[in-house]
Amino acid sequence: MTSHLDDTSAPRRRKTLWRIAWDGGLVFGLALLLGSGFVASALLPGAPDSMAVFTQPIGGRGSWAALGVITLPLSLMMLGYVGRHTMRQWRLVRHGVRVIGRVARTEPFAAVAPQPPSPGALFSIRPEHRVYIHYRFHDGTGREHEGRSKPKALWPRPAPGDPIAVLYDPRRPGSSVPEADLTV
Repeated sequence: MTSHLDDTSAPRRRKTLWRIAWDGGLVFGLALLLGSGFVASALLPGAPDSMAVFTQPIGGRGSWAALGVITLPLSLMMLGYVGRHTMRQWRLVRHGVRVIGRVARTEPFAAVAPQPPSPGALFSIRPEHRVYIHYRFHDGTGREHEGRSKPKALWPRPAPGDPIAVLYDPRRPGSSVPEADLTV
């Protein structure tokens, strides 16, 4: 049985840098950094009078400007993490080598037991069945490597031994991702 995870017969169109940055949260992180920096700048000496509204107390507590000061380092840390992840994926899109690997195993993303619907409810929300897919592949030198996908909503789960298209970095073969994660 072939896996419905992706089509291993032909490569699809790969994501652009903009799409990778959007999906990975880099765009949100940059917007958060710019917004918090703008609001926090109201506390700087010589700030325009029109920014004084950001320094007014919110409900008798801190101000928007103080919240911006607190958010600045947090957004910088988030950008560091998300930026590295985005650049890694962009490198795989540009220089990744496509190989066919095999599913080694799957594991649930979160073991949440489905809840029975409450009495009188019109509908119930059931959690999505999401799994990590662990896979193995051989690089250009013949060495075997293992990788893991991001959580995917799949049912039924792919079986061990099913084929999966993988992109790996030839300079760092341990850096790999299922091709379906980087294609549209």
